[in-house]
Amino acid sequence: SEDARAGLELAAETAAAFDRVVELYLEQAAKAPEDEAIDLRRRAAMISAERLGNTTLACAEYEKVIAADPADVEALAALERIYRADQRGYELHAILKRKLQHAVDPGVRWSTLRDLASLEEGILGDPLAAAARYRAMEEIDPADRDVLAALDRLALEGERWPELARVVDRRGDLEQETSARVEFGGRLGLLKLDKLNDPEGAFDGFVMVLGLEPSHGPTVAALERMHDQHAELAPRVGRALEDVYEESGRYDKLVQV
Repeated sequence: SEDARAGLELAAETAAAFDRVVELYLEQAAKAPEDEAIDLRRRAAMISAERLGNTTLACAEYEKVIAADPADVEALAALERIYRADQRGYELHAILKRKLQHAVDPGVRWSTLRDLASLEEGILGDPLAAAARYRAMEEIDPADRDVLAALDRLALEGERWPELARVVDRRGDLEQETSARVEFGGRLGLLKLDKLNDPEGAFDGFVMVLGLEPSHGPTVAALERMHDQHAELAPRVGRALEDVYEESGRYDKLVQV
């Protein structure tokens, strides 16, 4: 019973004999019905970790608890704490995946996905898996700037241009500062021009950027390149450049278009 266990543990604390208590609990667990065995193993694991510092035995018993009840929140949390403290990244990754399977609360799912993504991008060296975690986080909170920045970085590193364009566009939509909107708008235009074979879309983006910052150098340079390389857009590009050159007093350039 609980009272008997409490008395036993109090006596063990007085006699510094927690190792013997763990032995007794595990002996009883081997013969007890499943529900009682789970409680005994959980208690033995907790004493092993907290009183004896034997995290190896504690993890083994917590794993047995989870094998019997995969959704056991207490055992999952205990293993997560031990693996974090011992910096056992691969084991932590495995337990976090189990935790995610049973997490319902969006906040718990989001933080678990974040931890998985960090491990996968770091010690596991799996950026594709990390990107999938960040996408799942984006579904929970589409406006999280850190998540979008991570997706931006990973899509760029992986040369996933359509995804990168989507993320850059989303990041620009969230910004209120003109300078940031110019930055993301310019990046999106260059992606469409150079990576996605969408000069029409690139032109529309560049016009938007010039509406915010008429003398934005990289955008003007991109439009000049478009004027030379995309004959079908040259008249429209030329008119856009005329406005820029007139406003900046670049009459030498104005003559050329």
